Order: sequence, then structure tokens, then C-alpha cells
Amino acid sequence: MYYLDFIGSLHVEDIKSADGSLTDSGQAAVVASPTASANVGVIDPTGRFIYVISDVGNSIYCFSIAQTTDKATNGALTRIQIVSAPTDPTLNAPTWIMTDRTGNFLYVVNNFGNSVSEYAITQTGASAGALTLLSTTPVSTGAAPFFGTTDVNGHIFVANSGDGTVSVFTIGSGGLLAQVGSLVRSLRSTWIKRRVRRTVRSPLRSARHRRRARAPSVWLSIRPALSLPSTTTSTTPFRCIRSL
Repeated sequence: MYYLDFIGSLHVEDIKSADGSLTDSGQAAVVASPTASANVGVIDPTGRFIYVISDVGNSIYCFSIAQTTDKATNGALTRIQIVSAPTDPTLNAPTWIMTDRTGNFLYVVNNFGNSVSEYAITQTGASAGALTLLSTTPVSTGAAPFFGTTDVNGHIFVANSGDGTVSVFTIGSGGLLAQVGSLVRSLRSTWIKRRVRRTVRSPLRSARHRRRARAPSVWLSIRPALSLPSTTTSTTPFRCIRSL
């Protein structure tokens, strides 16, 4: 299992197959992002590569994952590449990263850019795991996107915290995204309006509660029958990425 701390260090722990408990792998933490920020990571579906974003650094840090029978080296990380602005003009405060279900493409949600960056993952050769930007013009989302997820049918869903909408895209054969219809008003947004109306009628509620009632939803989930994405967000300062 891999997890990130707030200062950008990437840790690896062993999982006991018998009971799921964690044990120290004995491997030193690897600095994924040198900038303290809300780092988030994803492992590709094949378990060969791991990618970490830094919203402050506007960067993607790419690593290969060793798969050996030696406990001392199994799961060890080797840096492949760093993708960052301004070399990559599409990155703008990235807050979420995900791959498609085939592991051929990678997508980054840009909170300040109101967009999604699109990449191809090199599958073979000396540069396996490296990213290639598919378009210098990222696809547009709603306002202030924060999270995203995929489904098994080749769609990406992005939750927009600024306007309470969900942007829906299809993944083309070459990895480029195409928006499906218009932005969809989220169910949470309707609930917010009801809460706000009740809050106005209740003068005893604090201003803090009123602000909280207006806070838009930014979390998405696909029902288990469709299989959840390979990244989750912890409620602690750590970000748990996934086990192999």
C-alpha cells in the first residue's frame, strides 16, 4: 500500500494477505513532491506505475513500481518523469488525478483552470510509464472542479464545486475527451437550496452553519456494481492511494 503525507513524501507498506494488516516494508519514503500541498496520487490498473500531483507546484510526478519476489525491493519506486508548468501549459492547480480503466490514458482535474488535462501513458520500452500530453487545450468543465471518477463504459465524471454541477465526458479511442450534452445539475445542489431556505427561517442558526449549508458538493462516486476508481481521499492529512 502506498500513501502520501502532506509534505509530499510517498510511503510504502506491506499488506499481510491473511488478515489485511499492514507491516513496515523497510523501504525509505520517496519524495514525490518537494512542495507541501494537497498531494493526490493514482496507480495505473496494471500496478506498474504511480502518479502524484501537486496543486501548488502544478506538477505530475511519475514513478515505476518494482514487481519482484524480494521483499526488500518489491514495490520500490523509481522516478520516471516530472511533468510541470509552464512546459505543460494545461496544468493549473490540479486537485485530482485518474486513469481510464485500460491504463492507457491519464487525466488531471485543474481547479483553477476549470479543465481536465489529457495524457497518454507510454506502455513499453525504456520510457514506459512516461506521459505524453494529448492536447495543449484542455477540455473545459464547470466552475472550480475538484474530484473526478470513471466508469467501465468509458466515461469520466467531474464534480464542480463552484457551480454545483457535474461535467460528463466520453473517452475517445485516442484518449481525448468529448463532453456529453450539457452540465448536469447535481442532486446535492437541490438539497443545498432546501437547506438554505430552512436556514433563513431559523434566526438561531449561526453564520457558520449558514455558510456550511451553502457549500456545494464536490464528491462523486460510482455504485459498486460498476467498480470504484483506484483512488480515494482520506479524512486525515494523508492520502491513501491504493494497494497492489
